[in-house]
Amino acid sequence: MSQVGNLPFLRITIPFAVGAALYDKLGFQPAPVYVWAIALVMFLLFTLIVLRMIPLPSYRMRWLTGALVVVLLIFAGYAAWSLRDPVNQAGGQLKELAVSGDKLALIGVLEQTPERKTNSWASTMRLLACHSSRDSSTFEVSDKIMVYFARGQDSLTLLNPGDTLCLFARINSFRKSGNPEAFDYARFMRRKGITMSVYLDSLNWTRTGSGKQGLASMIGEARKSIYTTVNSSALNEENKGLALAILIGVKNELDEDVNRSFATAGAIHVLCVSGLHVGIIFMMVNMLFGYLKRFRRWGKPLFLLLGLTAIWSYAMITGLPPSVNRASVMFSFMLTGKMMKRKNNSMNSVAASAFILLLNEPALIFNIGFQLSYLAVTGIITMFPELSKIWVPGNRVLLKIRDLALVSICAQLFTFPVAVSTFNIFPNYFILTNLLVIPITGFVIYSGIFFLVVKIMPVHLWLEYLFDLMLSLMRWLVALVDMLPGSSTDGIALSSMQVWLLLSAIFAVLLWIKGEGKRLFLVAIVSLLICVAINIDHSVKQNTQSAIVFYEVKRAGVTDLIAGKNRLTITTHDSVPERDVVFAAKSFRIKAGVYSEKSINSELVIKDRSLTLAEHPLGAILFVNSIPDDICNVECRIAVIGSRLYPDSLLFNRISAEIWVVDGSMGTYRAGQWQKLAESSGRRFWNISEQGALQILSK
Repeated sequence: MSQVGNLPFLRITIPFAVGAALYDKLGFQPAPVYVWAIALVMFLLFTLIVLRMIPLPSYRMRWLTGALVVVLLIFAGYAAWSLRDPVNQAGGQLKELAVSGDKLALIGVLEQTPERKTNSWASTMRLLACHSSRDSSTFEVSDKIMVYFARGQDSLTLLNPGDTLCLFARINSFRKSGNPEAFDYARFMRRKGITMSVYLDSLNWTRTGSGKQGLASMIGEARKSIYTTVNSSALNEENKGLALAILIGVKNELDEDVNRSFATAGAIHVLCVSGLHVGIIFMMVNMLFGYLKRFRRWGKPLFLLLGLTAIWSYAMITGLPPSVNRASVMFSFMLTGKMMKRKNNSMNSVAASAFILLLNEPALIFNIGFQLSYLAVTGIITMFPELSKIWVPGNRVLLKIRDLALVSICAQLFTFPVAVSTFNIFPNYFILTNLLVIPITGFVIYSGIFFLVVKIMPVHLWLEYLFDLMLSLMRWLVALVDMLPGSSTDGIALSSMQVWLLLSAIFAVLLWIKGEGKRLFLVAIVSLLICVAINIDHSVKQNTQSAIVFYEVKRAGVTDLIAGKNRLTITTHDSVPERDVVFAAKSFRIKAGVYSEKSINSELVIKDRSLTLAEHPLGAILFVNSIPDDICNVECRIAVIGSRLYPDSLLFNRISAEIWVVDGSMGTYRAGQWQKLAESSGRRFWNISEQGALQILSK
């Protein structure tokens, strides 16, 4: 019998997840009435078949019942997200006022303690009421918005979840990034049920009421206490950010170099609170209170209560990320079953936890942490028992090393298609990193917890020193791996089709190993061959490609001229932050094959008050930062207006261009003036700051 048949929750979760994914892919459209009617008819048909009021014509038609269940579960996943989507539930009046650009008076309740971002503090707020000065109307709203507070406001430290705030500001809608292949932040926020944001300085908001001291407030206070304790301690400055990331999942304080080294060394999962951390917490509870299980009557229930309390308390303090939710639910299932002396199928428990989380929040299906977490644990549960049979060392130390290495291989094998497709990087020494870092992670968490718990005791300084030492040792080990030659391969491009093909090959090999069918190995081979063929096709196309891309970068003009696998990047200022350029251009460069070190790349910086002509197979590009005095009838395909050039129709008379472009180095107001001037004279115009990036590709 197929082993999948023994996993009822897996068979339920997969079609439910497919339905949730369809809601996103079909543009967040609620199901029409006729679809609900069809689903109702199918449900009634399924019920009548099960009750044998409608007998199946033959035994061979038994698949019909299963097919009805699958379709109903797909619809259930679609409907679950549609019904829970707060954007569908909220009215559209607030969005209309946001488009008008008017300042609005808003009253809402803060949902979480503000957390520090790069240039601001951020939190979410559930609005209650809105007042428009345009028509003096006041109405109830239920929209969820993102609130960004300007830095340097002392009153932010007093805010807690549940506090009521009164705001007077403009609301802005999130918009899709204008850069090609770039991360779609608007869709990311839409999946969280948020489509609008507001920016507040100290003058346009006030706190009008304190929230009740409920669970959310207690969690907020606990996180704030940990945050304050760590930042006021004598820990190394780089270790403070690392401590907050490992203990409670706050990565905004993390040093950029530390974050980069953890990513390239393959230890980024240590910084993301996950099942590893939950497992370590449970191990600590087991060490401290495991003796209770010896008492038959009340010991096991008490141990179960302590274990579940510790796991979920830690989960709530970390902010309940998907990876911790998954681990907490799964540990709860397994721990309860063990205490009740019932056999647990680990894979079924994992599927059950996924179903519960998706039922509560269907949008999690697109959360990268959720995807990687479940793929990793699936790989460990299914592949580890098979691979561990290959070699069984007699030495206990070697056995521990083997187990840790195999766990790393299994997790990496199942997660690398999604991880590489998302982050475009692969850590080559991930096994070495995990062998060095994972053992010390337990010591870091244990010493950190004791450091926080006994901060008022005399031994506190010793624990603080120990905690700092463990963090420094962890940073040193990660940096050691990161410094090795070829520590990571950056710039890898995988299409969605290739990701699915690789995952299909991996699961086909897994099922083949478990004896589910000899043909599955052939499926894996064919999937890999198609994946390689797609990669070869992309490489051939890259050799003959031509592209001109004007990126959307704040306060800077950045242009890529691509011919084959050669790239010339032209910027209008030499002070453009490299991080901003990489954020805007990296995804497209990787797809075009001009990001890696093997491609021939060069940089050109254009100073102010200059006129630069660049030749390209798709046409000449003229970068204009000044109006030519004596030159007339300069011809080019694209004219790029940048810097601080004032609008002047004389420029259109002296330069002849098919397309006029205003790059991101020009302010919004002046770019708008250029646009009006160009449109009045019948020129084809593109405003980067308003319309996003412009890409011109060869056919």
